[in-house]
Amino acid sequence: MSGYPNSLIYFMWPWQVHFMISCKVAAESLFNKIDNRLMPTTFLLGFRTEDGAGKPPICYEPEKMEFLERDFAGMTRTLDEVYESDPMKDMIYSDLTQEETEKRTFLRNFPQAIKVVLDNSESFTDKVHFVGSAMDRNGYSVYIVLQLNKSIYSNYKFLKYTDPEQFLKRSLSFIDSTIDAYLEDRTYRLHPADAGHERGPERDTDELLRAGARNFFFTVATAGGQGFYKVYPACEALSLLKYEGKENGGHLIVCRQNHPDLEMTLQFEDAFPITEYRKLRKVLELTNDEVGVVTDSELVHGLGLIRPTYDGEKEDIFHIYFRGLHCYDVLHQEQPVILMRNGTPEQVRSVILYDKFAEDATRIFSDISKPQIDHLYALALSAARSLRGNMLVFVKDAAQEARRLSRQCIPIRPTRLEENTLQTLIEIDGALILDLDGRLHAKGAILDGVVGIEGDSSRGSRFNSALTYQEFRGRNLPTMIVVVSEDGMVDTIPYLKPAIRRSEITQFIKTLESINSGDTFNSQTYYNTMDLLTNRKFYLSPVECEHINSLNKSLQDLDRTSGKTSWRVFGDFVSDPRMNETYYLPE
Repeated sequence: MSGYPNSLIYFMWPWQVHFMISCKVAAESLFNKIDNRLMPTTFLLGFRTEDGAGKPPICYEPEKMEFLERDFAGMTRTLDEVYESDPMKDMIYSDLTQEETEKRTFLRNFPQAIKVVLDNSESFTDKVHFVGSAMDRNGYSVYIVLQLNKSIYSNYKFLKYTDPEQFLKRSLSFIDSTIDAYLEDRTYRLHPADAGHERGPERDTDELLRAGARNFFFTVATAGGQGFYKVYPACEALSLLKYEGKENGGHLIVCRQNHPDLEMTLQFEDAFPITEYRKLRKVLELTNDEVGVVTDSELVHGLGLIRPTYDGEKEDIFHIYFRGLHCYDVLHQEQPVILMRNGTPEQVRSVILYDKFAEDATRIFSDISKPQIDHLYALALSAARSLRGNMLVFVKDAAQEARRLSRQCIPIRPTRLEENTLQTLIEIDGALILDLDGRLHAKGAILDGVVGIEGDSSRGSRFNSALTYQEFRGRNLPTMIVVVSEDGMVDTIPYLKPAIRRSEITQFIKTLESINSGDTFNSQTYYNTMDLLTNRKFYLSPVECEHINSLNKSLQDLDRTSGKTSWRVFGDFVSDPRMNETYYLPE
């Protein structure tokens, strides 16, 4: 073995292992507080900038990431593609030489190229990547890479519009702005030559969350087009101010003064600065849920409301509702995008993506129709918007299940639910039992089941009872549950992994067979194939696991006798009892 971490094959500086561990701990502390399903991972990449005897072109920390070498083989081509799509590539800086301009462009594009390579890697099909700025270290440009679960990250992409010129960076979600804050903080800590040895004072998790909130409010402020850095401090000050002893319950609208979908109901003769907090706090007493104080992020112009014609594509109108002492919410088209509580951002309830919901529903209920899926999805979204925790249980035999649970629920004469009706019903604790047409058969149901292998001790009783019920009932009867927890988490159970083609697994096994029976042993092909199978281990059948384990044992013996001083070791594969034929796409 290489002796890692006591001795390093990919050496950049002496304390790189310790620095990487600090990045990992900070990422887990930060992003697990937002949503522990994000599963944050970090690693370092170093790209050689100076020639030197024996210096590898790319360094990896930890060194087990060296399998990425094959992905970065086409890095030059990827960098060219990123450059061609860079809207700022033709910008001329009057105060920079041509060489300095080219360096600035390279420093801007290289992290993006790394991201493109990693996002398209077959090893990371379920991950999304974010890359910090470069930091020079002993002849290498070192980059911090943050990796998150792709599907969970996508649930928080509440906004879509990006500036086509990219001159103003808009964060599309609070998570994006927090990612920027994390990478800026970690890159700053990479500055000292002994980074990882003398760490200095750490920014705590709440401080990074607040930095993420400040970053995100830049996106909110751009809707007004003026004072980009004044909206966040204004909201903080206003949320703390009382008027005649009463806490703030006002409504602020951030948009351009001449926005075509803005209707002014009261225009001030003289607009006043948004920084006149006490004056603005007084005016907020005139607002309600529909009428708000209008600001362009710099000046306050009066009272107004938004016409129904606003379609929201450019996302240039935001509503800020104050909810009491040091609490306020930012919404776009009735969808919360960030919630502030006591100066710290809280998790916004994650949305349920239609494509994922429809795919899972089709796999669970083989004969479900698109109109049925659309209606169940509308009900699920309505449930997710509720401020109360709740559960929706979708089953084909809803009438029979309602009778079975009749002692612990209120059976209902089958009634087709609409979104507005649903909101009144979820005020009662317990689950709603619905059929595939969205007809309600019971409310207030207490879900039962036998405790099995599923469960998450970090989640509440509502989520775990849903897991137990689905595991107990879903073995034989198709069941789909939407769980909205009090802490803002929204889950669909079962959460099915993406379907793949069985031929992928077959081809990888054939590659191992070919290596094992060939005249020459190629360790890199062996490592690459095992990495690909490791990322797809959920999809392996018991027979395939047994065969791969046998091949792996033989190939490990060949690897150990190939004359190398170090080699990689892969553990045995074990089949997952949740795997079934629905996880295979038709060939």
